Amino acid sequence: MQIERTSLAWTRLSLSMAAAALVVVRLGWARGSPAVVAAGVVSLLTLLAVTWTMRHRYRELVADLHEGRRHTMMQPGPLVVLAVVVLAAGGLLLAVS
Repeated sequence: MQIERTSLAWTRLSLSMAAAALVVVRLGWARGSPAVVAAGVVSLLTLLAVTWTMRHRYRELVADLHEGRRHTMMQPGPLVVLAVVVLAAGGLLLAVS
């Protein structure tokens, strides 16, 4: 149960941040700011990596548990921090432009 909750939490985080990144891309595009669009796209790509990593690790962990091996779940913290920082930079660029 813990594994499923953790996986779902990372998925929810990625989806909500992807929605924010899409808003940044849309606003950057509307204002004609390539730097803001780039920040939003980099955030989206990073969040896709987070989602893929967590799905892959979840499947590995479930397979290990079914085979009786002990395994710990890796958290993609650095990728999430990168996505948040880039998304914040895009938001700041929107605010000053």
